[in-house]
Amino acid sequence: MRGKESSTGGNSKWLHGLPEVRLEKCHLGVMTSEEVMEMSVLSITNTQAFDPLGTPSVDGLYDRRLGTVEVGVNCQTCGQSWAQCMGHMGHIELPCPVYNPLYFKDTLRLLQTICRRCTMLNIPNEQSDFFIAQMQLIYSGKLREMDELIQESKQYNDMEQFGVFIKEYKSKSSQNDLLEELTTSIIDVRADTVKKFYDDFFRKTLKRCCHCQSYIPVYRSERTLQILSSVRKGQKSLYHNRR
Repeated sequence: MRGKESSTGGNSKWLHGLPEVRLEKCHLGVMTSEEVMEMSVLSITNTQAFDPLGTPSVDGLYDRRLGTVEVGVNCQTCGQSWAQCMGHMGHIELPCPVYNPLYFKDTLRLLQTICRRCTMLNIPNEQSDFFIAQMQLIYSGKLREMDELIQESKQYNDMEQFGVFIKEYKSKSSQNDLLEELTTSIIDVRADTVKKFYDDFFRKTLKRCCHCQSYIPVYRSERTLQILSSVRKGQKSLYHNRR
């Protein structure tokens, strides 16, 4: 970083003296409620951001415990100035559970794939076993064996024969040793495999469960606020079975 100070202009003085760190890996995910509470320095309860004099309100969105952007005013959590303080996290306690807008579409698709009666995913067991076999090979680093499994599975157009093939494969396959750390190429293959499985089964709108033949209700959403379900036209009951 110090070798690039000449190209950073006036900001080079902030880089002077900082240790050089090489980023080896980055993991992205959604924090749990416990993790949010552990990192939070205060609960945001004041709807007024500033008082009449323009000073940040206590327990508001600009509470100085969250950090400061004012010159000459230090952060009330770490005591650093606006230049050194990186900011701190607060939290807002909601009065009732809400849907995460980032995962709302996926939640809706997942509901459309779950049977209310048998609580099973509306996916044939043969396809589920095939996906699990692929993931086991991926986490064991056996990408060549996975490609061979996929190519061999293409020979079976009949679902019954495909099911027999998967059962025989599971009985012959030994317990694979999982890798302690996945390489970039393995992570890419895993992402492609999960996406294909998701596109093949979670984007379809099916009327009946493939396991118990019960009707699957119709789901619709009102923005990202709520999900409503209704019985299909001409359908007597959600649990009516075809005889």
